[in-house]
Parts: sequence; C-alpha cells; structure tokens
Amino acid sequence: VDTGGQRRAPLVLIADDDREVRSALRLALLEVSAQAPASTCCTLAEARDADEVRAHLQGPPIDAVLLDWELPGLAASNVLLDIKAQAPHCTVIALSGRPEARELPQKTRAKPWR
Repeated sequence: VDTGGQRRAPLVLIADDDREVRSALRLALLEVSAQAPASTCCTLAEARDADEVRAHLQGPPIDAVLLDWELPGLAASNVLLDIKAQAPHCTVIALSGRPEARELPQKTRAKPWR
C-alpha cells in the first residue's frame, strides 16, 4: 500500500470469535503471502469480538477485514457500518456458515461479491 510515497504491507484484520477459524484463516493468508512478491505481503491482526475490531480501527489503517457475520458484541451490520465509517477505503469480506447471511447487502447497502 502506498502511503504518501512510502510503501507498507497491507494490514488485514481477521475478526472471528472462533480461535480455530482465525488460525485457519491466518495460515491460509500467510501461505498466499509467502508465495507473493515481497511488495504484496501483508501484515495480519486478529479480533475476537466487535470491541476488538473497534480497537483495531483506532490504530494503523486497516486495508481489509475478514469479518465473521456473527461476531459477538453487536449486530454484524453495525460492526460493518462502523468499519466503513472509520475506514471507508477498507475492503470487508463477511463470512458466515448461515444461509441468512445472504441478506447482508440489503441490510447494509453493501455491494455483494459472488
């Protein structure tokens, strides 16, 4: 990521209450990052609940969030709106094993990705 002439690794936040899911996502991202050119490697951070997501938003700019749609602490649509309000450039990928997550775009006015 170019930040005014200086390059930094993209910061990806993995937000899920399940430690095993966070670990699996971290390993997958590290594997992909290891195969990518050095200029595209990423830095990873983790959050277990909505409060931790909000705390990360106060730190270095987050470039992408892998968001558990059922993250504890608040309705996921509110967490998504908080992320977009504080980090409008941030890409958010909402993850869920539940079929009702398909309602995400309608509830948040987000653009669906399929």
